[in-house]
Amino acid sequence: SGPINDQLAARIALDYSSRDTFIDYVSPAFEQNDIGQDFSNLTGRIKLLWQPADIDGLTVKLTYSRSDVTRPSAEGAAQDPAFSDLRSTTIWMPGWDQVTDTAVLDVDYDFGNGLILTKKFEASTADVERRVGRPTMGDADVERDNYSNETRLTYGTPEDVISGVAGLYVAYADQDEWLNQGGEST
Repeated sequence: SGPINDQLAARIALDYSSRDTFIDYVSPAFEQNDIGQDFSNLTGRIKLLWQPADIDGLTVKLTYSRSDVTRPSAEGAAQDPAFSDLRSTTIWMPGWDQVTDTAVLDVDYDFGNGLILTKKFEASTADVERRVGRPTMGDADVERDNYSNETRLTYGTPEDVISGVAGLYVAYADQDEWLNQGGEST
């Protein structure tokens, strides 16, 4: 991360981790799902910062992030013969796979006279899959879109006799679900 030039900077961050489950699913009736029992986490983010030299007080930030997470619903051992044996006698363990993409635009403009305009727009989409192993036992898909916009105008500082804020926040969310729990529903 760092400056690209005297007006533009960028930052990139990546994080990945994964591991196999430490539970041994020993039931002969155990039904593996399409997602599995192992853990995987991948997150990435890129940020751009623009502070134009010819527009005093303007700061624009653009952020994009992505998260891809896969994991079982739980990871637990049975008491028999002992918890420390790390064995499970369950017949299924649902797996989850979730991918989320988010973009955020932040704009701040300090007029230099005590007025500061702040605007934040965010768009996010998520795709979640839950798989059990037997389709009619609770497989699910969820697709969600979120949008929000917040605009604020502030004036004054905490030290001023008169200060204030005015703003508007608008949000919209849309979600579609599919569930197969003894039959399909949406």
